[in-house]
Amino acid sequence: MVKYGYFADETGDSEQAIHWFRRAAGAGNTEAMVKLGALLHKAGKNEEAAQWWRRASAQEIAGAMHNLGILSEEQGNDEEAMIWWQRAAAAGLTDAMMAVAARVGSNEDAVRWRQRAADAGDTQAMLVLGLTLQDAGNVREAEPWLWRAANAESTDAMLWLAVVLHQIGRADEAAHWAELGYQHASLGTRAPEDLVSFGGLLQEAGRVDKAWQLWRRAAQAGSIEAVRRLRLLLLGSEEAQARYRHAAETGDPVAMTALGLLLQFDDHFPEAEQWYRRAADTGATPAMFFLGNLLSATDRGGDAERWWRRAADAGQAESMVNLAVRLHASGRDEEAARIWEQAADSGIPEAMHSLGNLHHQMGNDDDATRWWWRAAQVGNTDAMVMLGLLRHAAGDTQEAARWWRQAVGHGNARGALGLSVLSRAAGSDEEEEHWLRRAADAGLAEAMTLLGKLLQDTGRTGGSRPREWCMG
Repeated sequence: MVKYGYFADETGDSEQAIHWFRRAAGAGNTEAMVKLGALLHKAGKNEEAAQWWRRASAQEIAGAMHNLGILSEEQGNDEEAMIWWQRAAAAGLTDAMMAVAARVGSNEDAVRWRQRAADAGDTQAMLVLGLTLQDAGNVREAEPWLWRAANAESTDAMLWLAVVLHQIGRADEAAHWAELGYQHASLGTRAPEDLVSFGGLLQEAGRVDKAWQLWRRAAQAGSIEAVRRLRLLLLGSEEAQARYRHAAETGDPVAMTALGLLLQFDDHFPEAEQWYRRAADTGATPAMFFLGNLLSATDRGGDAERWWRRAADAGQAESMVNLAVRLHASGRDEEAARIWEQAADSGIPEAMHSLGNLHHQMGNDDDATRWWWRAAQVGNTDAMVMLGLLRHAAGDTQEAARWWRQAVGHGNARGALGLSVLSRAAGSDEEEEHWLRRAADAGLAEAMTLLGKLLQDTGRTGGSRPREWCMG
């Protein structure tokens, strides 16, 4: 039964997968319980998912405990999440050890948990531990962990080791690991986002030539970010620009797209459009995306939608997001939701955030929370702000503060604005002013207005409203 469930899941038939996993789980198969819970959670059936994971946890299945930790955090219960992760960690699950490390209060405790995971053979833990120590200035302690991860065939670790060695002047060793990392990055089929990341590390390690090659591969595979990186490289080299123009003229779609983006940023819109169209006609989805953006910016929304749709139909996730935004703006919410979900399944945080907003507007805050939480886990700060607003509306100021502080830590000024609201409610003018100033310094007009009012109300305006903060 389990094998039938996996087959159905791999072929995209989630209904049949749930059917077979449910039968196997009902017969006591703990692997099926864990997988069934995951499918139910993805479908938004969190209560039933938790029931199956609890049944598996009762039989000491670490993966089920770990999933319950994730679900508990998603539902705002950090204390219960930590209990489940610590149980899973005690059962030897390194993912749970890393989850605890990411959420403990002190850096020393975080290092201790990562070291436990690394000692258990988790390559990612070795890498993160090495980078944590390196960021703290402990290069001598960091290097052995990076070496261990690199020798365990981690491409990320090889390239990070090259970066660290390059930064401390050990050029020959840095070149060795950069070359080895590049060779590993070039093997087989790699996700475009991995190629972009590897290229960035090679650039930091002083190997721009190798970065260029990986970004070209990523662009050929449809990466928008890779084209943006190529444009930045072109900016710094007239020779490279001449080479790319020649390649574009001979029909290279990556060169056409990068050249089009370079021209667009220089406000040469007609020529940029010409290159985008030539590249898009070859089937290059990044060119379709940028062409859609250019058409939209020049008030040709219908044409933009057609190009975004063509790219989205070919699997280009950023085009899905732009298409869904246009559909939502024109009242076609059902189709917008479907396309946002496709983009979210491709890992696009903005799509997850937009789905949260859509469900919130429809009054479905359970689904909104699920999508915002998923977006927040991959770094979307707007989702963090919305989770804070939702918890604040529910009266959970502690959880609201946690999300808003997390947003502020990632540079989102609206998180600071939220914290100012909590400070005002607590009667702390000094703390309210601190958070309003942070938000105002980041350019948030609403914070400037509120700060001006606070200063006026507390008699610190000299009889007039301060020009630097008041907006009208």
